[in-house]
Amino acid sequence: TAIKILAPIVVLNSLIGISGNQYFTATNQLKVLLFSNVIAAVVNICLNAIFIPKFQYAGAAIATVASAVVSIIIQYTVLGKQMNIKPIAISFVKYTALSIPMLLVVSIISRKMTVSPITTFMEIAIGCIVYILMCALAKDEVFFSVMGIVLNIFRKGK
Repeated sequence: TAIKILAPIVVLNSLIGISGNQYFTATNQLKVLLFSNVIAAVVNICLNAIFIPKFQYAGAAIATVASAVVSIIIQYTVLGKQMNIKPIAISFVKYTALSIPMLLVVSIISRKMTVSPITTFMEIAIGCIVYILMCALAKDEVFFSVMGIVLNIFRKGK
């Protein structure tokens, strides 16, 4: 349960890394990072105090995800005032939407099959195929650009 609740942390931490490590640190705006981290920590402590007595480890997981969201909101609010992040936000929504069918298919596989290395391999392989098909159906420019590079590499190898 906790792992399922914490799953968004992968994406949230990536977003925090992009804004924090790649932008605010690089532009020497460490006060923004400090502020967002302190507020997120306070939110985490408060939510832990509320949620852990009621939901135990699941409450701690919820508090962790919520505090990461708070940090992202602060950082991207400041970032949005300094540069146009609308294209980035649009891309994020687009690729998230393209990944939803992959999530559904992989979830179905994981529910129908027993846990094993073969199941994991199938989930990865089928998940990749579904995502590639979704990108192709959406006529995603980045996907076709990457596919062109990959095909050129294979052509040169022959």
